[in-house]
Amino acid sequence: MIVGASTRFLAQSAKRVGGAICAIDLFGDRDLVDNCCCVKVATLELAELQRGIGELKEQLDELPKRVAITGGMENRPDELQWLAEHFRLEGSSIENIARLMSPSSLERFAQTRRIRFPKISSQIPPTEETGLWLSKPVKSAGGSRIRFCNKDCDYDKFEAQQTYCQKFVHGQSYGSTFVVNDDGCQMIGTASQIIGDEKFGAATDSFTYCGSIGPMKLAANMETQVAAIGDAVAREFGLRGVFGVDWVLDSDSQVWLIEINPRVPASAELYERSGVIDGLFKAMLQRTKLEFFDTAIFHGKAIVYSNFEKAIRVSKSFSDEIWAARNEPAGFADIPMPGTIVQPGAPICSLLGISPDHDSLQRQLESRAGDILRRIKKLEPVTDSSML
Repeated sequence: MIVGASTRFLAQSAKRVGGAICAIDLFGDRDLVDNCCCVKVATLELAELQRGIGELKEQLDELPKRVAITGGMENRPDELQWLAEHFRLEGSSIENIARLMSPSSLERFAQTRRIRFPKISSQIPPTEETGLWLSKPVKSAGGSRIRFCNKDCDYDKFEAQQTYCQKFVHGQSYGSTFVVNDDGCQMIGTASQIIGDEKFGAATDSFTYCGSIGPMKLAANMETQVAAIGDAVAREFGLRGVFGVDWVLDSDSQVWLIEINPRVPASAELYERSGVIDGLFKAMLQRTKLEFFDTAIFHGKAIVYSNFEKAIRVSKSFSDEIWAARNEPAGFADIPMPGTIVQPGAPICSLLGISPDHDSLQRQLESRAGDILRRIKKLEPVTDSSML
């Protein structure tokens, strides 16, 4: 069973391995339904997860005994604890995930290992420091609710230790994916990240994750440095399975650790699509060293968010059209079911693409995102408050 905000890719990867697959997520997209038995939930809170599991029980002869998590679950210790009490939780332990998700714990680790890590503070913003600072929720995923610190910061959340400040590092964002098994930690690959880009519908000055392009060819010294960070993180926090490291390359070509995702990161899909690995879910389960394969082709994945001021209803024709093109080189994923209501700022669908050139692929994804954003303005706005 796969549980998280979006489970489509991992469900597809698991299906290739074989066995009974089911999923619970926030979207219930068309290409998830096509691959496994699934239940769409309103939130990832425990009561909703229990409801979803109850529905799965009614649909299946027997529930799987193992659970793998995707984005959004790493910040939910109570829900993870309940899942661990009723299923075998794949990947890292709840205790190690909790340690890793503590900003101060990650900062201490970085200082001990002499890894560059942006300074953090509980003040808003720290007056004795110069430069830009970010306001970051302690519990966040996909860059949601991260903003530049300003006079509008919510002081109550800082007092409740729900939010903290972190120094902003200028540079290009990257995400590296790792796998840990009995033979140690291996870096699967690195992808550039598209962050807070209005071309994909993201809000102005946001840090919303909009996609990735990879695998990237890093300079040998840089690849060694990033691989060493992943290995140190895995050892220090006892990680298992697949995890992600987000980092920034600054103008002086210095690597800055930003955060760790102790579960399958969104960009991991690129390595299965590009043939770098023979299945991501298979990699999660394998206990011995993996074999990786080279590729000269870039693969891209971009998420398009609704920038329309009202909620919209996905039409059958819109859903059918992108569904029909899902397997093309310029394909689609995370395709909404007809009738799905998309709130302002919510994901509409994902774009997939390939190219021998990184920058031309990004331009291709930007152009296609613009087309989607123009088309959603023709969809039916939802005016009935009972449907929202």
